[in-house]
Amino acid sequence: MATMTIASENLLLLLSVLVIFTSLATSLPDFVHYLCKDNNGNYTANSTYSSNLNTLLSNLSSIIGTSNNYQFYNVSNGKTTDKVNLIWMCRGDVTKEDCLSCLNDSRILLPNVCPNRKEATGWYDYCMLRYSNRSIFGIMDSTLWEIHNNGNVSDVNEFNQVAADLMQNLRSKAAAISGESLIKFDAGEAKVGAGFQTVYAHVQCTNDLSELECNDCLSGGISYIPTCCNGKKRVRIFTPSCNLRYDTQLYFDSLSVLSPQPSLSPAPSSTTATATLKQGKSNLSSTTVIAIVVPVVSLIILLLITFVCIYFRRKKKPTKYFETQGESEADCEIEPIETLQFDFQTIMDATNNFSVANKLGEGGFGIVYKGRLPNGEEVAIKRLSRNSDQGDIEFKNELLLVAKLQHRNLARLLGFCLEIGERILVYEFLPNKSLDYFIFDPVKRLLLDWEGRYKIIEGIARGLLYLHEDSQLRIIHRDLKASNILLDEKMNAKISDFGMARLFVENQTRGNTLRVVGTHGYMAPEYALHGQFSIKSDVFSFGVLLLEIVSGHKNGDIHNGEYVEHLISFTWKKWMEGSDSVSDIVDQTLESSRFRNEITRCIHIGLLCVQENVADRPTMATVVMMLNSESVILPIPSKAAYVTMNNAGDLSNGRRLGESGNYALQTSSGANEASITDPHPPTSQPDFVHYVCKDNNGNYTANSTYSSNLNTLLSNLSSIIGTTNDYRFYNLSNGQNTDKVNLIWMCRGDVTKEDCLSCLNDSRILLPKVCPNQKEATGWYDYCMLRYSNRSIFGIMDSNRWEIHNKKNVNDANEFNQVAADLMQSLRSKAAAISGESLIKFSAGEAKVGAGFQTVYAHVKCTNDLSELECNECLTEGISHIPTCCNGKIRQGASEADYEIEPIETLQFHFQTIMDATNNFSIENKLGEGGFGLVYKGRLPNGKEVAVKRLSRNSDQGDIEFKNELLLVAKLQHRNLVRLLGFCLETGERILVYEFLPNKSLDYFIFVGIAQGLLYLHEDSQLRIIHRDLKASNILLDEQMNPKIADFGMARLFVENQTQENTVRIVGT
Repeated sequence: MATMTIASENLLLLLSVLVIFTSLATSLPDFVHYLCKDNNGNYTANSTYSSNLNTLLSNLSSIIGTSNNYQFYNVSNGKTTDKVNLIWMCRGDVTKEDCLSCLNDSRILLPNVCPNRKEATGWYDYCMLRYSNRSIFGIMDSTLWEIHNNGNVSDVNEFNQVAADLMQNLRSKAAAISGESLIKFDAGEAKVGAGFQTVYAHVQCTNDLSELECNDCLSGGISYIPTCCNGKKRVRIFTPSCNLRYDTQLYFDSLSVLSPQPSLSPAPSSTTATATLKQGKSNLSSTTVIAIVVPVVSLIILLLITFVCIYFRRKKKPTKYFETQGESEADCEIEPIETLQFDFQTIMDATNNFSVANKLGEGGFGIVYKGRLPNGEEVAIKRLSRNSDQGDIEFKNELLLVAKLQHRNLARLLGFCLEIGERILVYEFLPNKSLDYFIFDPVKRLLLDWEGRYKIIEGIARGLLYLHEDSQLRIIHRDLKASNILLDEKMNAKISDFGMARLFVENQTRGNTLRVVGTHGYMAPEYALHGQFSIKSDVFSFGVLLLEIVSGHKNGDIHNGEYVEHLISFTWKKWMEGSDSVSDIVDQTLESSRFRNEITRCIHIGLLCVQENVADRPTMATVVMMLNSESVILPIPSKAAYVTMNNAGDLSNGRRLGESGNYALQTSSGANEASITDPHPPTSQPDFVHYVCKDNNGNYTANSTYSSNLNTLLSNLSSIIGTTNDYRFYNLSNGQNTDKVNLIWMCRGDVTKEDCLSCLNDSRILLPKVCPNQKEATGWYDYCMLRYSNRSIFGIMDSNRWEIHNKKNVNDANEFNQVAADLMQSLRSKAAAISGESLIKFSAGEAKVGAGFQTVYAHVKCTNDLSELECNECLTEGISHIPTCCNGKIRQGASEADYEIEPIETLQFHFQTIMDATNNFSIENKLGEGGFGLVYKGRLPNGKEVAVKRLSRNSDQGDIEFKNELLLVAKLQHRNLVRLLGFCLETGERILVYEFLPNKSLDYFIFVGIAQGLLYLHEDSQLRIIHRDLKASNILLDEQMNPKIADFGMARLFVENQTQENTVRIVGT
């Protein structure tokens, strides 16, 4: 009986062990994929095969601990039919610790998901474990499985091609790796289109394959992708002998991948761990067995309980080697920005070859079409006409500006296309077209009651307020009009068309321009007549728009007999006549009696906005307050500003006018054409970028033969360009002997004939004025160079150089300089090699810096009269001078475009740069401490002060929250949100770099700015954000004590109308 009791206790203990094993196994993360082979038979629980397998699995840790070849290993145990062959492989970039952790989970989980199967394989992200009763070492098995997500890329064809090229390149490299101590693994990345999206990929074969077998195995997987996973963002292909993956997010350790592989010592390639087991009858007594078994089992139980506790403590942190394929809380967080680049064929397909049936409208710069992308999304496609006056500057301006802005009352940019001379912007499709489609149509205006119109007025006001004051970029739109107000399906207003917008620094409120652009009737007079624009110019346009919405009339479309009266003058006249006449202003289709006070108040606000005195006009912040609060007392408006005209039209190719007075407005019979002419044309052209007047070649007198010859050449430039195809470079002369004038012009290789002519026309007028009576002079604009001399200059190289640079530095000068130099050297050799009288020695290109967040654009050009050797020498001298004059400068030239929108600075910082900036994370530099790590003050190499948030390695803010904060804050733009400058992901570090705010955090005051920032997050941003950790220490203060909301690690993204949500994970303070 005692024996039975002991035996029962032993059985209970053994069952407890099994229960703990089972519990532990079921709590492990699932495999990414696993395979249980049915046709190789099963084993029983207490069989020799089972014992041999358990021996191998239990010895994995010790084998890894004593071997440098931890990333691939094969081992066997037993003989004949009970022999177990085992292979493991860890991904080529993982550490020994991560490999061991992954395999420990695998050895517990695999026998549980494939119970009693003699052959099984399991894959995690970091490792593969495989065992079998048949020989598997050195035998290729290309049985294939795939896993992909459901998200599609925008441009399937281009993405597929880039991903395939990358993997084929990695395949050939990995297959060629040989040697027992080296792993057949390679990883890399490639840019799609203009570099707005990156594809990351790796390939790996088991080390026992030959180069040919590895190539075959990987080729089979790569060739299968178009069949299974066309255009998917994330794809994994598994076979027992090889695997590959690509993803639009970085998932491997780029630092270790890009570093040389460590040299590992050889390991036994077919090590056999032979377990010698006594077969036959046992001579041990029951007592002896019990005496041995009980303490051993008790010890095992104690160890298992300890292991379970440690495991569950470890499991609270994200499991690095496992990525779920299902949905999680992270799925509700911020996704990476899709590539902005579309290929032209995708645009053609989307618009049915720009079908007339798809046409939505036409603006001053081109036609807008409705389109449908391959994923079914409807879009609005703005195709810039090739002869449009919106040049590359405006196109770049609109693209970069709108990409930076996020507000629910601004039209959202989805992408662009720059191919074969096409310039195309892709916007969200708004089904109700634009505001002018409704309010100026006698039938459709009935669909807009006063409440709908008031909502539109409020939306436009809030969008403009964001541009003027709340965005970290201060924007002047300069072309606000009814056709640029788009309406979504709920008739919410969205401001569009930022081609003419101008960027101001934070405290700048006004500027001048040499080029007046916009639509007459909406332009403030100080801008239309003198080129002076400010935030008050947009306020004027808003006032006109508000009066149009109230009246249902276009500005300049009120007919009084044969006389066409300006809407502003008509409104002002009726306003001055008294309240009884105000109803004459209002659209007769509106039920004005119900909303009389509100409508009258809007007319009052509109008149305040269009006052002649700029200083009297309210700001948009005041306008929004007037609209939202009836308690705000409105001042009495002064005289409205307007210009009487006979028609309204787009002014899209103007210039700055003189200050002298009489101006005439001219319009043509063509739609949207208008100009402003000055009866006394200005004598000033835009300044040269640079010019040189040669003093040592003598002067000429005003009425001399030399002067006459020079004037003849200069006056004939236009006619020469008009009759030649070789307009980009030309040389000619006039006169003889000492009165001979030699002239050369050169236009940049990418400019049109019209732009070339326009540039040279300015040059031929300005150059003799800046170099009066000098026989030799040279002037440079961005688009052209003009040079004349009394000596021979054709075919003679002159390498005297001058440089212009801005004062702004890049973050990593060394890397930037190297990339820029390599790019220009490449362009130099290409340009110099071009020959032929009709060809130009010009080349332009771009290159990515670091992780591709910054792009360097460059061009080189020689005059066509130089030989290849001379061109090479001339450009080489210039390139070699850059480190001396302009180390780490962003731009090597200046023009009006310099004051437009600049590309976003690189977000990527090297860890060494962060170390230097914070003095090795010195205690003296510590600003504070949050739940996820320390914040330090730092100074970048360019002198800029920053706040560096260093995530602690044991922080509960895992990769999900880090990615969330990085991508979310990068998308948000508001003056009351702290601005993200960059990040660092190196050597296990996760670091965010923010603007430095000198007054630390708010613990006791300032509430208005906080409220404005939260209002933007909750209602005005196109992303509806719930912060989830708002507290005093997360409100930072700048030097003017303006509050800025910080720390978006816990923020959640809601859809537009969503206001609440549940979570399984509570975070915050």
